[in-house]
Amino acid sequence: FNGSTTVRWGSYDSNGDEILYDETSSTLTLNLTETTTFFIEVETDGVICRREQVVEVFPLPIIHPLPDLKFCDNDADGDDTNGQIQGIDLTVQNASALGSTQSASAYAVQYYPTENDAAKGQNEILGLYNYIPDADYIPSTLTTKVLFLKLTNNTTGCFTIDSFKVIITPLPQANPIADQYACDDIESGSDLDGIVTSWDFRPLNESILGIQDPDQFTVTYHLSQEDAN
Repeated sequence: FNGSTTVRWGSYDSNGDEILYDETSSTLTLNLTETTTFFIEVETDGVICRREQVVEVFPLPIIHPLPDLKFCDNDADGDDTNGQIQGIDLTVQNASALGSTQSASAYAVQYYPTENDAAKGQNEILGLYNYIPDADYIPSTLTTKVLFLKLTNNTTGCFTIDSFKVIITPLPQANPIADQYACDDIESGSDLDGIVTSWDFRPLNESILGIQDPDQFTVTYHLSQEDAN
């Protein structure tokens, strides 16, 4: 400013009353949390100029808690030990992210491999996601990647970013066991009817699991593949 100049910065509260700031330069720096009307008065050699400006503050979208996506490894790509899963639909997270208070028509939901990509809007994951583990992946082990969801208000352009995990769990290894035999018994009323009334398969669990932790796996027995599935 030139000449004999004084500067007065202020704003209005919700009641319309003035709030004055201890700032006498041409720049006022504040952290705003709501839309506010500011004014600046500049007096130069007895002449007062006043200007008002509304600074709008838009709320950020709220990403509600995102569950991790968990899958068992499969052989859809020809290998059920490589930790790869084809065709994951990430949009199943959309409803969780939006919650019940944000409309899908008012917000854009996008997915990215890194937080930096999400912030810059680059390398968006489009369509179905193919999970490929890192190059040092050890077959038949757990593998995890972190992906990032970006929720953008279509009107204001304001966005929020959050993350979730995609977890691929290795398939259990069922070790082969020999065929099992038992003698017919009389408990059904006949020892010639081919019926064994009580056959406990639980002793086979240890052989089936091998080195796998029995606390982490459940072994069940079924009469058909369809029943097991």
